[in-house]
Amino acid sequence: MSYGIVRGMFVSALVLGLVACGDDGDDHPTAPGPNYEGAWDGTTSQELPMSIFVSGNRVSSITFAFATDDCLIKVTGSPSGFSITGTSFSGTSSSQNVNFTVSGTFHTEASASGTFSWTQMFPECSPASGSVSWTAQRR
Repeated sequence: MSYGIVRGMFVSALVLGLVACGDDGDDHPTAPGPNYEGAWDGTTSQELPMSIFVSGNRVSSITFAFATDDCLIKVTGSPSGFSITGTSFSGTSSSQNVNFTVSGTFHTEASASGTFSWTQMFPECSPASGSVSWTAQRR
C-alpha cells in the first residue's frame, strides 16, 4: 500500500518537473554562423593575384588580375555587394571596360575558392572573354 502512494508522488513530481521545464515557445538559441569578415588574398589559375573583402555578410570589393593573348588586366571594383548565402556568393558587375561574373564558396573560415569570368573591351587589347578559377586564404 505504501508502494502505491510513493509511486503516485513520484509520478506527480515527474509531471510537474516536465511542465516546469516544458517548451516556453522560444526556439533553442542557435550557434552563430561562420565569420568570413575581412580581407582574403589568393591566386588565380593563371597564377595571378586576386583578393576579395567581406563586410556585413557581403563581398564588398574585389581585385582580380587576368591575362588575355595581348594584355595583362587588373580589375578593381566595389560592386554593390554580392550577398553570401550559406557558404557561397556570386554576382555580376562591370569595372574599367570589363564585364565580369565572380562566384565563390567558403570552405572554412580561412579558405575559399571559385571562378572569375570576364569580357574585356579595352581599345588597346584584342576583345577577349575568359574564365579562371581562384583560391584564397583569409588574412
